[in-house]
Amino acid sequence: QNPLGDATVTVEGGNLRVVLPQNVEHAVTGGGNTMPRVVQPATDGDFQLDVKFAGAMSQQVQTAGIDIIADAANYVQFEVYSNGSSMRMYAGVVVGNSSSSRSDVALAPNGASPIYMRIKRERNTWTQMYSLDGSTWNPAAEFTHTLIVRSVGLVAGNYGSPVPANTALFDYIRTTLPPVPRLVSPLNGTTGLNATVTLAWSASSGA
Repeated sequence: QNPLGDATVTVEGGNLRVVLPQNVEHAVTGGGNTMPRVVQPATDGDFQLDVKFAGAMSQQVQTAGIDIIADAANYVQFEVYSNGSSMRMYAGVVVGNSSSSRSDVALAPNGASPIYMRIKRERNTWTQMYSLDGSTWNPAAEFTHTLIVRSVGLVAGNYGSPVPANTALFDYIRTTLPPVPRLVSPLNGTTGLNATVTLAWSASSGA
């Protein structure tokens, strides 16, 4: 999705590269969202996503993140951005094109790279975490919000005065939620069992 038609999207060196020109704002406003997205379908269930941002951002305001989307006017935002003096992590919800913040925390010196973000959805509870090394995770936000998930999109944005150019680099987005354990024995739907039954479940590595 390229609302203003001016974003350039390429894959270079294994990274997804989204380039935005200067002096043109790509942001969420009351009239809609002009940030370009690289979108893929998603199921409406519990999940966990890890995103690695590979590019350094250092100007006010350059941002990159992920949207969890119901439709064009309703979604959840998770972003990493530079305010010109530090790196910050943002979480917010958009309902009917109206945006409201849930969290906005400092996480690293300005220009720090790479930065990792983890998003976990359990029913209506959303958890956002960050890491600077990909192994040690720190809390950023937790909130509740009802959303019917239909897709997810990597996003890039820029705004401010003046509006800086922005090159957002995404190394990867991965689904990391452990698999759901399944009943091994007795088989699901088995009848005629004794009053005392021993259930065996498949392992769920990482749960």
